[in-house]
Amino acid sequence: MRTRILTVVLVAMAAGCGGDPPPARPSPAPPARTAADLTDAEWAGLIDDLDCAPVNKGVELGDRQVAELRGPGTKDVVVSVDCVHDTSPWPYQVAVYDGSSPADAPVRLGVLLDDDERLLVRKMTITAGRIAIDTIGWAERDSSCCPSVPATRSFTWSGSAFVRA
Repeated sequence: MRTRILTVVLVAMAAGCGGDPPPARPSPAPPARTAADLTDAEWAGLIDDLDCAPVNKGVELGDRQVAELRGPGTKDVVVSVDCVHDTSPWPYQVAVYDGSSPADAPVRLGVLLDDDERLLVRKMTITAGRIAIDTIGWAERDSSCCPSVPATRSFTWSGSAFVRA
């Protein structure tokens, strides 16, 4: 009798195991993009408007910094790039990119320094939403190897664009 009860219990348990599987759990949402994701972007391949003629050896990254430039909670990336050079230094371009945009197609918010201004970036600092770029440029009689005119350019967000402070 005991064997019979045990058999009935086992059959009942086995019958309950053949039911429908539980519904699949929804896959988690992809993680939110952050400005830190853009710091790892392939900037040398993404910058396509820097004129490195006549000797085009490509673009090289100077510096990149992440900061809240357009208000609290909104982080952006400031990037300085220049052309690869063998001898004399090449002027820099400094631009700001939306930190929430994809790393393979960053959205540029503005160009702070363009290479046609003929300035080299020595240092960038960002404090309380203000970008300060220490530069050095060429005096009229400077040779191409040796710029001699230091200057600092500062920029802030106006609500719709970056403006010189």
